[in-house]
Amino acid sequence: MKMRVIVRVLGLVVASQTLLLQPFAVTGFGVAVGGGVIASSSSSSSSYFGRRSSNSRSSKSFTIGAVASAGETIECSSASSLPVVSHDVPPSWDELSNALAKALADNKNEQEEPTALLTLFRDTNAWCPFCERVWVALRVKGIPYKEQLVSLQNKPEWYKAMVPTTLVPAVLFHGDLYNNNSDEKRNERKIVWESLDVMKALDKEFPNHGPQLLIMDDDNNDEYSPAFKQAMELADSMNSAGFAFIYSSRNETISDAEQETSKQNFVQELDNLDEALANAVGGPFRLGKDFTGFDAIILPTFERWG
Repeated sequence: MKMRVIVRVLGLVVASQTLLLQPFAVTGFGVAVGGGVIASSSSSSSSYFGRRSSNSRSSKSFTIGAVASAGETIECSSASSLPVVSHDVPPSWDELSNALAKALADNKNEQEEPTALLTLFRDTNAWCPFCERVWVALRVKGIPYKEQLVSLQNKPEWYKAMVPTTLVPAVLFHGDLYNNNSDEKRNERKIVWESLDVMKALDKEFPNHGPQLLIMDDDNNDEYSPAFKQAMELADSMNSAGFAFIYSSRNETISDAEQETSKQNFVQELDNLDEALANAVGGPFRLGKDFTGFDAIILPTFERWG
C-alpha cells in the first residue's frame, strides 16, 4: 500500500505523520522507514508540508514527501529510490542537498498516476457521512478518481445545474474513458447522486474492481439479498436509537427517565450489532470475510459517535 510521510522541518528535528498503516519510527534527526533514515531541513525557520494527492493511497508503492527550498515537494516512488541518510549526529547541509537532489532525479522517472475514471464531488469540510461512504467504497474498489470539493454554504451554480438535488455526494462517471464498446449511451459521461445509488452504479460500471458493494438478491436484482437487507435494517435501527440518545441529552424538555430509556435502547442496538458481527461466518466484516457496502455505510457513523 502506498504511504506518504509528510515531513515537517523544525530546525534539524524531523517529525512525521502517516496516512496509512506502514511500519515507521521517528528518530532524533529523521524518520526511519524500511531500515533507513530520511532526514531533511529547510533554509528558513518556516514550516513546510508535503502535498497530498487524492489518489495516493491506492498505489502499491509508497511516497516520501520531503521539503526543499520554497516548499518544493520531493517524492520517491519506491523504497529503493529513497534518499537514505543515517547519522548519529545531524546531517550536513551538503548531505541533505545531495539526498534531496537524488530524490528529485528519481522522481522524474516516477510513473504517472492512472487516469481518473470518475470524479467525486464532496463537501469541503470532509465531514458529510454520505460522502465518506462513497469515498470508502472507491478506496476499497480501487477505482482511480479525482475529487472536486463543493462548498455547502455557497454551492456553485454549475453544481446546482448539474445535480438536481444540489446535495453531495455526486459522482461523474467518465464512461468515455473506460468503455470501448459500440453502445454510445455507455460511452457517455453521466452523473449519479445519492450514496446508495452511487454504490450501485460503481458495481455496475466496474464489476471487476474490488468487491461487490451492494449484495443483491439472486432472483431479483432490484432487491437486496436477505442477509444484506437484514444488515441494512439493523443499521437503520441502530442509527435511529443512537441519534435519539444523542439528541435526548441536549433536549431540556426530556426527563431523566426518558434519557435513560434512550440510552438503554441504544446500548441494546449496539449489543445486537456485536452479536451479528460475532455470528458473521468467516469474519471480520458484517457479512463475513468480504467487505461490502454495508461496512462503508456504517463506518462514518461509528467515526462520529467515537
